[in-house]
Amino acid sequence: MVLYTAKDAFADRDPRRNRMTPPKSLAGWIEADGAALRRAYAYLEARHAAPCSLGHTPLVVQRLPVLGVANDINYVVRSFASALRQDAQLLLLPPLKARKEWMPLVADRDIDGNAWHWLDGSPGASLSTIFVPSSCQLLLQQPAHRERLRMFDRLTRNHSIRNVSVQLGLGTKVFDNVKTYTLVRGVKLSTVPGEFRGHGMLWWWQALTSYLVRVRGVLAERVSNHPAITRLMHRLAVSTDRAPGEQTAWLAESRAALRWAVKGGGDSGRAAGSGNSSGDELGWLPDVAFDAALHVRQGDACGPEARKHQEVVRKCVHSFAAGLAPLLAHGLVPNGGRLFLATDSQRIVDEAAEAAKTLPFGVYFLPLHRAKYDSATWIELASAQAGSQARILEEALLDVLLLSRARFIAGSMFGNVPRLALQMRATTPGDKHRLTYVTTDGRDWCTRATCIKNNTISGMYW
Repeated sequence: MVLYTAKDAFADRDPRRNRMTPPKSLAGWIEADGAALRRAYAYLEARHAAPCSLGHTPLVVQRLPVLGVANDINYVVRSFASALRQDAQLLLLPPLKARKEWMPLVADRDIDGNAWHWLDGSPGASLSTIFVPSSCQLLLQQPAHRERLRMFDRLTRNHSIRNVSVQLGLGTKVFDNVKTYTLVRGVKLSTVPGEFRGHGMLWWWQALTSYLVRVRGVLAERVSNHPAITRLMHRLAVSTDRAPGEQTAWLAESRAALRWAVKGGGDSGRAAGSGNSSGDELGWLPDVAFDAALHVRQGDACGPEARKHQEVVRKCVHSFAAGLAPLLAHGLVPNGGRLFLATDSQRIVDEAAEAAKTLPFGVYFLPLHRAKYDSATWIELASAQAGSQARILEEALLDVLLLSRARFIAGSMFGNVPRLALQMRATTPGDKHRLTYVTTDGRDWCTRATCIKNNTISGMYW
């Protein structure tokens, strides 16, 4: 059981604890603008989409984990960072094995089927509809090489990756990411390419995530036409609240930067026939912007059925008012502005709807059926038993993408949803708070699997 440290206890007594200015290792010391983002996207495209020569191109192999949606996605982002660090291309494979209770999530998975358990129940969806595949991944999925990929997946379940890769002609530079890179401990600033290091780890992680994670194809169609987003967008269209203009402009500029890189602006575009000709390379994003967004998790982590010891570990927020307090204290939602709320709790939504009657700004949330999240069982297992993976994936993606459209994001940095949303959000050049976030648990954003510690360098809070 994890207990508060003396530093944590001091932080809880500090009235400024809910909002931090990230240390320089995260926020950087050099201003980044649209040109810097274009260069970053071009750098990523040049490596991830470079021609693949099997047997010569180094590979970093990451088997998909069996965790929550945002947690799994962040694992893949860390693996992408690992591949770049080793000048290799990323190869994603189905989960390896797990404890007995996890078998419904990993059984009978192969690279030709739903390699990721969250895609169960989404006909036509594949890893490529959410993760942009590397050139080597695309090549190995072609008919001429598909059997070699199947054998690589099958044989590496019981034998070393190095021996199997040599046997199958994939070369000697094929690395098991779990063994070659300590994902749990996070990534050091020194691994960021020198050209971008001055912009800080968080900015670089935003470039990594928004380049690699794109909701496309049939998955984009399902998410963009979800009844909940349709109703939310209609409500926004008829509201009298105003969208933040400067945030809208920068979101558009970041979109243009990505389009420039993947369309060949970085002199690296993918070859014709690579599988990226569907016209949706950029992925789907909701066409909306918010002044601020708040994530309040309950469910299997902090809800009424959750394990009691997690209250101490997670420093749970149990009400809409408690989550909103730091946003109000620092004036981050102007009168007539817009706040988006993402939560897995209907009680929190009901509290927000009631509070909105007297607040001087609009409060928006997705109209969802949230009862399935109130469970003592981890949502991964509960969803597998109920066959609700597709619904949970779609709802999680909607929440993350809508959170990412806000200038300020508030949430627990222990969790992966607010961190992933922060990584999917383009930042505003010229704003001294461009990488500031609101932390509801006194922890800094980090690249670890879980930000278990208050790991701020200075220990100073706003």
